[in-house]
Amino acid sequence: MTGVAEAPGSEYLRGMRAAVLLLTGCTLPSSDPHPREQSKPADQSLPGADTALPVEDTAPSATGVTATPHIELDPTSTDFGSVPIGRYTVQPISIKNVGHADLEIDSVLFMPSDPSDLTMEPIETPLVVPSGEMRVVTIQFAPTDEGKDQSVLTVQSNDSNAPTVHAELHGTGVADADTGT
Repeated sequence: MTGVAEAPGSEYLRGMRAAVLLLTGCTLPSSDPHPREQSKPADQSLPGADTALPVEDTAPSATGVTATPHIELDPTSTDFGSVPIGRYTVQPISIKNVGHADLEIDSVLFMPSDPSDLTMEPIETPLVVPSGEMRVVTIQFAPTDEGKDQSVLTVQSNDSNAPTVHAELHGTGVADADTGT
């Protein structure tokens, strides 16, 4: 700089200003008395910083709110209806991450009243669902006898507000009109 004395710590303040601008997606105006380099990717060092700032999903956002995952099941209740014995029906259940950090699914289980009547596609856990995405669990109801069947699908995750969520599953096995069973 030519003939301009800087206050102690001004380099630190410029670095902090650049960090705030980078995190909020803003750019420095061209009339800035302290022009900077073009914006850098988040994994590189900021001007005036000794090391790169880590970008984490749980870092406070520009509003000061910590980003967290948030799980939703859709639907939370599934009625397979009346299904003839020897036939089957399939229903999807979506596991959605409507939060702002990765959702880690630890387990997806259900306890049917008759395990042979309700089955689920195998799901390998732990499973990571990025923010704004979903995974679909497909449940098949194939009754082997007449009567109502109930089950609860249970999903455990790293959502601190709802670590365990449930979806109710219902179906009724009926005699097949074609075969009389």
